[in-house]
Amino acid sequence: MLANRVTQLERTIGKEQQNSVQREFQSMNLEVKTDIPHPDFSKTDNKPRIQESELHAPDKDTNGSKLKTCDDRILTLERTVGMEIEEADASLPNESEISKIRRTKEKNSPSKVNINKKRLLSPVTTPYPSNTIQTIAFYAYMSKHTPTITIQYPLTFDVVKTNFGNGYHSTTGVFMVPESGVYVFTWTIRIGSNNYHATQLMVNTDELGIIYSYVGSGPDLGGTGIVVAHVDKGDDVYVRTHALWNSGVIYSDASGRSSFAGWRLF
Repeated sequence: MLANRVTQLERTIGKEQQNSVQREFQSMNLEVKTDIPHPDFSKTDNKPRIQESELHAPDKDTNGSKLKTCDDRILTLERTVGMEIEEADASLPNESEISKIRRTKEKNSPSKVNINKKRLLSPVTTPYPSNTIQTIAFYAYMSKHTPTITIQYPLTFDVVKTNFGNGYHSTTGVFMVPESGVYVFTWTIRIGSNNYHATQLMVNTDELGIIYSYVGSGPDLGGTGIVVAHVDKGDDVYVRTHALWNSGVIYSDASGRSSFAGWRLF
């Protein structure tokens, strides 16, 4: 019976689906009343009744066709409700998912977090790779005083204390650059009373730096210059006196050394 199937559908899908069914019937200009008992088709009276056989005869008349359409829509709604129930059951977590959630909670427990923090704070024991850049550095000083120089003249620092990379040559006072890079160069010149000297730091024929020291009638004085520059492999770096501003002896003894040094930064 159509009434019984509608009643079962109403109980399954609830009030919201009931209203949807009511709207479906109303769209076909059929009146459905949910606040009164369903009619008993077994009773008869003088009013004409639609026989159940007519509900399945779509070609008999217009009302039969509409009821047939209603029956098909009810079947569709029943299938929809069944699919929604199956999807709801499928969305519930199974045993494996529940176990996974439990393991996740145990992993994030305070005791586990504290253990992980201790591991993160523990010292790293993995050795770092050794520095493969060649160390280049030199330091040399004059073993004795240099006599009065009044011309442009390369100075020789003959006592070599450091010479990593073997770039410095004590006989000429020239540092021949073993590898290109950025270097620091520094030199110190000591002069006595009533003397003055200007000394230059040279790269090949170019001046990179210059210092000027002057002493009147007072004690000895030392002047120091420092330069940071990029130089290329094979360049000659050295210290020389200036062509014009020179007078007197350049001192170097146990009281103070005139020296020349340099090293590569990178």
